[in-house]
Amino acid sequence: MLIPPTYNPPSVTPPDQPRKTGLVGGTIGAFDLFHVGHLRFLAAARQHCTHLKVGVGSDRLLPLSKGRAPVCSESHRMEILRGLRCVDEVCVFDVGLDRTDAAARWLADWGVSTVFVSRDWINTPRWQHLMPMLAHQGIACHALPYTQGISTTALRQQLTQGGQKAQQDTSLADVVSPGRVKMV
Repeated sequence: MLIPPTYNPPSVTPPDQPRKTGLVGGTIGAFDLFHVGHLRFLAAARQHCTHLKVGVGSDRLLPLSKGRAPVCSESHRMEILRGLRCVDEVCVFDVGLDRTDAAARWLADWGVSTVFVSRDWINTPRWQHLMPMLAHQGIACHALPYTQGISTTALRQQLTQGGQKAQQDTSLADVVSPGRVKMV
């Protein structure tokens, strides 16, 4: 499903309105150069649970798993995520998904009943191997829409090109600054 740049994510249900009681969801990611695609994904995940946990890839892990160091430190990435109303809990994730047995154990010990994955990742060999292991632990995997045309990779390219527009619908203004982001 393509999400146009003018997409307005559904508002987060206020705390006084009912949600699926007791459903703890989680997602893991780098969340480097936090952008509107990250925000839309997390807001959508929060719509499917009563408590959303976010695992942030550690500074040690990202060069190994992504092939490059993060621009923002894990402490800064965690602070940004803690400032979002749709995120309830943030921790460091330090187990590479290529180590699927260890990743499955970590996710099972994390205490989530559902793991949210972007549709652009769900069909990768890592997740295809990891999903049955999680299902065996009673953990469901739920694919959420990917915000087309917005990515950390594209932002990195834009920054290395001296700020010239590297993609049609993203500008540096799409990067969310630290602090509480109000969901409407």
